[in-house]
Amino acid sequence: MTTRKLTKRDHEQFKAKMFPVKEKQCAECSRRLTDRNRKRMVIFHDPAPGMRAVTGYQLCRQCAGFLQMKEMHRLPNIIREIAEADFLTVGQTVGGVQ
Repeated sequence: MTTRKLTKRDHEQFKAKMFPVKEKQCAECSRRLTDRNRKRMVIFHDPAPGMRAVTGYQLCRQCAGFLQMKEMHRLPNIIREIAEADFLTVGQTVGGVQ
């Protein structure tokens, strides 16, 4: 598998797909977001072997710092959303949620 460096245009297209709307509040703490304190964070995770999932959040600088320092225990809303998405993803691929 080869990888290539993303161009500025590729980055802008990816950002537009992941974050089509500027959110007004932080996804974790509901703090008001402005252009100065908004951080767009993307998480890549594996819900099941051989599967790759991507989730994106718009966070305030403090919550983004917790995510960058890998202090997920301080971000309960994000942990819950990732767990729900993983459950739905795996449930749909195994035959649906019973």
